[in-house]
Amino acid sequence: MKKCTKIKQVILVALATVLTYSMLPVFAADTTEETAAELPALSTAGRKIYEVYLNEHAGAAQPQASVDVDVFSLNESINTEIEEDVDGSRAVIAGEDGFVEWKVDVAEEGLYGIYIEYYPLESRGVDIERRVQINGEMPFAGADTIMLSRVWKDSAELKQDNRGNDIRPSQMEAPRWESSYFEDTMGYVTEPYQFFFKQGENTIRLEAVNEPVAIRKVVLQNKKRPPSYAALIQEASAKFGNAPEGYVNVIEGESAAYRSSPTLFATYDRSSPGTEPYSVELTKINMTGGLQWRIAGQWIEWDMEVPADGFYNITLKNRQNYNRGNVSVRKLFIDGETPFLEVDEIDLRFTSDWNMLTLSDAESGEPFLGASIRCGWKLRLAEWASF
Repeated sequence: MKKCTKIKQVILVALATVLTYSMLPVFAADTTEETAAELPALSTAGRKIYEVYLNEHAGAAQPQASVDVDVFSLNESINTEIEEDVDGSRAVIAGEDGFVEWKVDVAEEGLYGIYIEYYPLESRGVDIERRVQINGEMPFAGADTIMLSRVWKDSAELKQDNRGNDIRPSQMEAPRWESSYFEDTMGYVTEPYQFFFKQGENTIRLEAVNEPVAIRKVVLQNKKRPPSYAALIQEASAKFGNAPEGYVNVIEGESAAYRSSPTLFATYDRSSPGTEPYSVELTKINMTGGLQWRIAGQWIEWDMEVPADGFYNITLKNRQNYNRGNVSVRKLFIDGETPFLEVDEIDLRFTSDWNMLTLSDAESGEPFLGASIRCGWKLRLAEWASF
């Protein structure tokens, strides 16, 4: 088994994370004819709603094959150019106004998700926003508000004033290549949007609403469903052993490396000695999240290293004390992917105090073992929905 030469911080992970509530009803991506018949055909903006759009294409295939879009072969564009080196990659530079359009030949007609790899370019610091047109038409309400998040981090190390109070660093952008599917920014639809493409030649147009962006890849593909935990363990157990016996390390929630919004900065809680560090008198930065972490798609990410490839339990130290009787939902990503189906939706219920939640099977209570496929990896928690 490969060993790491250096250990930073890691798991059993306890993240001092406050989880919050946002009023978002949740819909699955698929809609039956019966339920769609009960829905209004148009949104308040006069556009077809997504559920009705899916119902119109209810018999369409959802191909497993992916279709690469040649992003450097522009069909039409305004305020667009090609740059040879954007952080190591050739990219299309789409300005903060105008549009870019590509032709794409599709072998199998059906419903496809749209996957994009993008780089946030320096501008006003708000999220990147685009409208999507397929074959010259806006397919449904929501396709006009596709959001791509920026990446933020602390601008400096934590400091103290002359009385010992922590001084929170400001946030700064940390642009890097990111990937995303086109999704519902409001969180009503919990799976990536699917767009209907006919067999043969189609066009995809991205019209700028906010902010410039560099694009190096666009792919038509349906997001693969994560394997079940049982299937993952069966496949991975032959490759990995268990974590070193007795191994425990704590990563504080406030030590997050990256976040999708400058509002997700670390903060403090004086109300409970369950936080570390704790002080009744002094301001001590000891948690992250809180009321700011309530918008669908927002994420916080921690860098981690483990002493060896293997299986590790993950424990979250959390508190959702904003809305009694409601549930906050988070998605877990390891190196950009959800490792297994059961952590695609992590329910975090109301609690008045901090508690330790080891990610476990809902029925048996058996803790999940997360496989680390390499010594260093990134753990990301994303706001998904709350209800």
